[in-house]
Amino acid sequence: MARNSVLIGKVMFNRIPAIARALSTDSNKLVQKTALDVQAEIATSMEGARHGRRYGGHVASAPGEKPARDMGTLAGSLGVKSSYNHATVFVSAAHGPHLEYGTRFMAPRPYLRPAARKFNVIFQFAMQAMVDRAMRK
Repeated sequence: MARNSVLIGKVMFNRIPAIARALSTDSNKLVQKTALDVQAEIATSMEGARHGRRYGGHVASAPGEKPARDMGTLAGSLGVKSSYNHATVFVSAAHGPHLEYGTRFMAPRPYLRPAARKFNVIFQFAMQAMVDRAMRK
């Protein structure tokens, strides 16, 4: 019995480099796709009706709502910076952090963190499936 356990251990150990190579390539694709999906989700979340104050023809977002699109500056400043197995979704508009976290004069209108949380669940599920698939090969 002990001999079979050692044999199984050797077979598994010998497969580790192949599993690592498969995961490395697939995980990079997943990271990049997830970052682009988060970026698209953020831009899309700024569309639609809002329930805040009216400024001329623009209706602002209410506290807690995602920012309302006015001139598209915030959505246009969204970007993804990526390298191998790493990606960062960012917003370069100066008012981006003020909307996300609020100020002493304005309640937050979170738009980055909700999108990241949504896709974190999807990313974890896909990564687990990827590991399971690599282990079966």
